[in-house]
Amino acid sequence: MRDNGHGGHGGNASVRGENSIASGGTGGEGVIGAGGDGGDAEVEGNNSVAVGGPGGRGGATEGMRGGNAEARGDNLVSAGGEGGEAPQVDGRGGRGGRSGFLVLGSEDIQLPGGTWLSQYGRGGNGGHSPQYSARLMVLAEILGYKVTMHAGSAGITDESSAERMLEFLNTRLVQSGHKWRVRIAHHCVEFCEL
Repeated sequence: MRDNGHGGHGGNASVRGENSIASGGTGGEGVIGAGGDGGDAEVEGNNSVAVGGPGGRGGATEGMRGGNAEARGDNLVSAGGEGGEAPQVDGRGGRGGRSGFLVLGSEDIQLPGGTWLSQYGRGGNGGHSPQYSARLMVLAEILGYKVTMHAGSAGITDESSAERMLEFLNTRLVQSGHKWRVRIAHHCVEFCEL
């Protein structure tokens, strides 16, 4: 058992074959809880690639382990999904891990039937605490539209828009007498106490 806050262990990698690559997933970032371990990667074949998924970011608890990847045969590509992020200290539910296809850097394409490649091999987002949900509703009231945990839903798309929007929101929170503020961490809305 690792101490709280440490990054997760990297995944193991094993190759049996020619011109093949196996890369274990990187360990997740530790916060209070440790980061999740990276997934293992194993190749048995020629001209194949396997990449283990990265471990999930820690939070109030430990992040989840990245998915394993196995390529058993010739000319194959396999990628494990990213481990899910742990619930965060401010009450935000953890972000679901990304699909192994996105971890590899593949373009997100629409498949026949209307689904997207990124929908497969990924985990769902965790639920928020009632306090976090209530604070999102306060932001929605200020902005006049629904806000989710994702920064983009609050109109924050880059550093410049983040600076302007955070100044606006935090000024309104002060004017309303709230004893908490909003910031952005890992592309998500995060709340902090004064």
